[in-house]
Amino acid sequence: MARVARPDTATVTLTNGDRLVLAKRLNAGQELDAFVRTVKSITSAGVREFHPDQLTTSKMVAYLVNWFLTDDDTGEPLDLPIYDSAPSDVEAALRKLDGATFREIRDAIDVHAAKMDAEVAAQKKILSGSPASSPSTASAASPDGPGTKSEPSLAMSMT
Repeated sequence: MARVARPDTATVTLTNGDRLVLAKRLNAGQELDAFVRTVKSITSAGVREFHPDQLTTSKMVAYLVNWFLTDDDTGEPLDLPIYDSAPSDVEAALRKLDGATFREIRDAIDVHAAKMDAEVAAQKKILSGSPASSPSTASAASPDGPGTKSEPSLAMSMT
């Protein structure tokens, strides 16, 4: 498993043959940028206030590299270019979509991200020699058993 995220992409097909080109995996900078876009403020006590409208779109913006969408009425390619655009421009394009298309893209990105996370987790298990499935008995190293405690993570779900 590489320590540096490669700029690989994956193509996801939507209904009517429309396609999304997504980042296969986000690098740390992309994950942090997505998180930062969601934070409205942080108090001196460390309490975070979030931009509710950014909780979904920031993840979508982070993963979207390009899209090939067709206008259902005309059959022509949709004139909403996002390739190599600033995050604010990608978000503006997302906001112009109808609700059903927006949700379909959001759901496709969520499925893609979960699949990529599962692949990384499986690869880590192979490299560490961990068993493919979780043990059903408590671990000697953890009195609470496996999977009951975890370290804080930067990964986030924005659905």
